[in-house]
Amino acid sequence: MRLERVWSILQVPVTAKLDWVIRYTGEEGCDLFEPALQAWEQAAAAVLERERSAHMSHLYRCLIVRVIVTVIAIAIVIVIVILIVIVILIVILIVIVIVIVILIVIVIVMVMVMVTAWTVASNFMVASSMSQGAEDDDLTCSIHGLVLKAFT
Repeated sequence: MRLERVWSILQVPVTAKLDWVIRYTGEEGCDLFEPALQAWEQAAAAVLERERSAHMSHLYRCLIVRVIVTVIAIAIVIVIVILIVIVILIVILIVIVIVIVILIVIVIVMVMVMVTAWTVASNFMVASSMSQGAEDDDLTCSIHGLVLKAFT
């Protein structure tokens, strides 16, 4: 039973098993069987421990690789999210600039409309005062002068 277990652990081929049987069943080998079996059991235990260590080392390496890959994947996702946020902020900034430009254009158009209205109104006042032959009063002259100085 013990010998079978050692053979199983060490995966001893059939020819080696036959050599064991031949070596330790004779008169000379019979006394050596028990110490040899104990030595082989110790060797099998050492081999098992080495295989476990190698297996655990492999598992740790695989775990470390998985952790590194996971950390890299998380870092990539974070970078992508940051880039998306930056793009969204740039789009918002562009929209704000467009709105400001539109408001400036509206203000410019309103100023131009007001200037045109003032010019038309002042020209109308000048024309109407000339057609009546009346002298411009001080207020009309002042407004007309201010409009002409400000917008010409």
